[in-house]
Amino acid sequence: MDLPYAQARWHAAEEISHPSLSAHRDEAFGRDYGVLVKEWRLLQRAVFVIDREDRIAYAEYVADQMQEPNYEVALAVASKAAS
Repeated sequence: MDLPYAQARWHAAEEISHPSLSAHRDEAFGRDYGVLVKEWRLLQRAVFVIDREDRIAYAEYVADQMQEPNYEVALAVASKAAS
């Protein structure tokens, strides 16, 4: 739920060129996907892969905010979903 300027700082620091979205104005995404940490107004770290039929092909909810999701698995599922 970072503000756009915080996302821009992250994009610059990590040399990210793709666009990203923010949920800072509305908690609906967090509620709908089960990742809203209401007490802190944050989103739980998670990865979702959506297939061509707009179905969730892969979801990983990371319990510890200090851990990264398994990006390799998510990318493999995304690659398969795109073909």
